[in-house]
Amino acid sequence: MNKTHRLIEDKVKGYALGVLPDLGLEIFDVTFRRENTGLVLRVTIDGEGVGLQECSKVSGIISEWLDENDIVGYDNYNLEVSTPGLDRPLRNIDDFVRFRGHYCKVVLKDAEEAGRKTLKGYINNVEDRTVTIFMKSSKQYFHIDFDNIKKANLEVEF
Repeated sequence: MNKTHRLIEDKVKGYALGVLPDLGLEIFDVTFRRENTGLVLRVTIDGEGVGLQECSKVSGIISEWLDENDIVGYDNYNLEVSTPGLDRPLRNIDDFVRFRGHYCKVVLKDAEEAGRKTLKGYINNVEDRTVTIFMKSSKQYFHIDFDNIKKANLEVEF
């Protein structure tokens, strides 16, 4: 990623941090990159019950700000505002607390702690920096140190 793109991301993130809380929303991620379709500024928002209406509203607010302040500096780019989705990443301990009871997939850095590298189960509990995952299939609880989590995301259980 080039410095110009990083600077644009940082400016958009800073602006969003100032306006989204008034809408009951928070910034999840901002990326600006060249894709097959051209330049894309992707803003991912989050919050309770966030949906299409909120995405549309935030898109309008950010689009107007970008145009007024010439933040991007390119004539042709697409602004996309979306939510993290059903398979959203769990990036910090607060995400595990927020989604307690939800089904997830956790990939560990070190398999020794749980006897396996990947766990699929329910977020049962979060205490200090320990996340407890309940695997329904084996009826087992796994107590995982948050620092041992390489990657985690919610999953839709079938």
